[in-house]
Amino acid sequence: MQIVDKKFEDHSNIFTVELDEAEVEEYLQRAYKKIVKKMTIKGFRKGKAPRPIVEQTVGGRAAMLLEVEEDMRQLKKMEWSDQPEFAGVSELLVILTALEPKVQLEVVSPQAPEINLGDYQSICVPEIKSEFSEAKVDEAVEDLLRDKADYAPSQRTTVQEYDLVLFDVLGKSGEEILLDQKDAQYVVRIGSPYPMRGFAHALVGSVINQNKSFTLDVPDDFPKEAFRGQKAEFTVTIKEIKEQLLPELNDDFAASFSEEFKTLEELKERIRLNLSRNYSQNAKKAWEAAIFEAALAKADIKFPSSLVGEEVGNMLNEDMMRLRSNSRSAADFTKQLESINRDEMMTKYTPIAREAVRKSLYMQKLMDTENITVSDEELEQEIAKALEMMTEGQEKENYKKALENQEYKMQLKHVLLTEKATVRLREIALGNSAGKKAAKTSRAAVAKEKPITEITAKKTVTEVEKSDNERKATAKPRAKKTDAK
Repeated sequence: MQIVDKKFEDHSNIFTVELDEAEVEEYLQRAYKKIVKKMTIKGFRKGKAPRPIVEQTVGGRAAMLLEVEEDMRQLKKMEWSDQPEFAGVSELLVILTALEPKVQLEVVSPQAPEINLGDYQSICVPEIKSEFSEAKVDEAVEDLLRDKADYAPSQRTTVQEYDLVLFDVLGKSGEEILLDQKDAQYVVRIGSPYPMRGFAHALVGSVINQNKSFTLDVPDDFPKEAFRGQKAEFTVTIKEIKEQLLPELNDDFAASFSEEFKTLEELKERIRLNLSRNYSQNAKKAWEAAIFEAALAKADIKFPSSLVGEEVGNMLNEDMMRLRSNSRSAADFTKQLESINRDEMMTKYTPIAREAVRKSLYMQKLMDTENITVSDEELEQEIAKALEMMTEGQEKENYKKALENQEYKMQLKHVLLTEKATVRLREIALGNSAGKKAAKTSRAAVAKEKPITEITAKKTVTEVEKSDNERKATAKPRAKKTDAK
């Protein structure tokens, strides 16, 4: 083996390695043994044809070597992984690049990330306040009323919001049919994303037994990718209109959701509590996202793209685990798996993974710079708080069992470290935007926050859920920890 070239790209050392004839001969012999067993050549018993004849039959030496390309790459990867000249921070990538006149392989050795935080002490981001108000409670109660509503034939001939309509609908983008349904039922709720935003609003005012046509822009998240960004022309014929009959808003209405609600006010109080918590959490997440954006803008972070590939792999594995757990059977899982375009998923997740890796490396560097640590005592205190909040049962037993795994406890410790680093950034951002007094107030509020290992209370009436993409964008990447410079 001889290194004939070396360069530095994508924060990786990239070597061009040339195999000597003895090594090539080893793989040619391996290829011969593999091919001759399944080849029938006239004049020779199966498996007994000499190597020159086999080489000539398959098309020469290069064709022979292609038969063992995967073996060559994997064996050389194992052999070279322990050699100092190829040292890196993650697995080597070995690619066969030439077969003639010499056999050459490209060896990619990812190097340690380089992270410069920049002037992070000057980050200035005003706190984002919760948008919760009592009006939100009234809106939530109205939504619950409408969810419990019955419908009765209407004497009206025009459609209003909240009507239940029976209609025929034809949607086209150019000559392609986007939607074609007969006698479909649809509740007209302005803002509904089905079949796309603006559709429900366009139905309002439609007259029964009369065609109505309208055009909408197909959104970028439309399920059928080919139609995204196009114009969609709809023709709708309303056949029947039913109007909502709302239930009476009283204590009986509240009790219809759960026996724990004895009065309407108790139901409202639960909604108020959930909404207030959710709006506060969302405001906090939005503020932290703005802080991270400002922090990363000041930083200079260089890392090999292999870390992004590893994170994309983690995301895809999570999706597969979620798909398997939600499948009714192995056959159902297989069927859903076949419908997934892996290349599309990788394209979708790559920018998300790249930002997740940048954030993870940034936080790792910040922890080192600020000397942020979590003691064993702090970890045990957080675990004790989490256990104290759990009721006796299977969930608590599962948590205790998980804690027996040292790796799981290390993951909890990393979460605590990340939370401490996030708190530090919040202090800096708030201190620079509102002065030292505001920063002191924020620290006092942070000290009163519930432990990050707190188990979320069981949802009752309403909650704000994060989308899957938002979850992945804010999740801690699980790329291998590297010795960042």
